[in-house]
Amino acid sequence: MRTRNLKVHNDPNCSSAPYTCQRSVSVFLPWEGEIRLHATSITFKGESLQLPHHIHDLQLVQISQYVLVTQQQGFTLAWEGLSGSVYIKLSPEFVGRTCGLCGNFNADIQDDLKTSYGLLTQNVEMFGNSWIEMEPHQDRCPLVPSAFSSPCAHVDTENLLKVEEVCAVLLDLPFQSCHDFVSPLSYMASCSNDLCMSGPSGDVVCQVFSEYARACAHADHPLHNWRQHIPQCVKQCPLGLLYRECISCCPESCNLEQTCIDSKLACLDGCYCPEGKVLNPLFNHLKQVP
Repeated sequence: MRTRNLKVHNDPNCSSAPYTCQRSVSVFLPWEGEIRLHATSITFKGESLQLPHHIHDLQLVQISQYVLVTQQQGFTLAWEGLSGSVYIKLSPEFVGRTCGLCGNFNADIQDDLKTSYGLLTQNVEMFGNSWIEMEPHQDRCPLVPSAFSSPCAHVDTENLLKVEEVCAVLLDLPFQSCHDFVSPLSYMASCSNDLCMSGPSGDVVCQVFSEYARACAHADHPLHNWRQHIPQCVKQCPLGLLYRECISCCPESCNLEQTCIDSKLACLDGCYCPEGKVLNPLFNHLKQVP
């Protein structure tokens, strides 16, 4: 099997704003060159790309706020550049044959923490540190110290209670209907860590809830109207477009008529045309599908 390599580049100075740090993703495949997915641009061998674009057997398209990199019978990577979120769907041929921070893709969560040098460990710091790679001409990312403390260990009691109150929303409606399919516990832990760093208000709260909602969507149980229950998380779209929590086949523009772009993922949220309409890029208005 040909080797694929995906790397996430984090800003070494990123500390207190988990969803606004500068991140990028590199995709290395068995041919010369690197595809680099930046927050608002895509490059190949250092040259800017205009989407949609094909490189060998790789297709790159933009669907709402996502960039999708798809290799037939291989993988689909969805990159949400503004938040730095990455989602990967692999074909069955990769079962048990991956390694890295996402584990080995064998449906057994007990053996995912294997270091880059092949040691199975329960030490999260050792596991994470082993996969760090240095970038030329960049500051070294600091190693995570052994038995590092939670960000919440340094938060006063009043703010900690506010954080717990906000994160507990994941236990109730509208998220409760997804609990049997995606456990909220790990997302609550991430919620606490993120909000203890950034504070229990602002855009980070909605980003935390969005991550859980996307996990539910990828598990084929999208939470279609969850934002209506949390007014500060309602999304505003450009004139004529509607925010939809789940779309799996997207007629991108009237140039494609009724041809759909299959996302290869269960759902992608974002601003889309109303049902029965597509966007006319030449005149920047909506057109009724015949």
